[in-house]
Amino acid sequence: MEFKMARRTHSRNQPFEGVIPNLTRRYRETNSYHVRYEIEKFMSIRPCSLCGGARLKSTSLAVRVGGGAFMNSRRFPLMGHMLFLRV
Repeated sequence: MEFKMARRTHSRNQPFEGVIPNLTRRYRETNSYHVRYEIEKFMSIRPCSLCGGARLKSTSLAVRVGGGAFMNSRRFPLMGHMLFLRV
């Protein structure tokens, strides 16, 4: 990778990290509140339209337990699981 700034040319013999991985790494590694604030401008807090924020693959979302979606059963405490499964 080679880039030019003003009167200097810099080069690195490394693969491109990628924008998202770079921002994620810098956000995790920094101790600077200012750097985190600047990176947070590119972040959003909204659930995924495909999984509804469950963070599960579509194959996992398709699993049914006791006639209902497994994803919904995860929200119950132990007694709720027993009622959900009719044990």
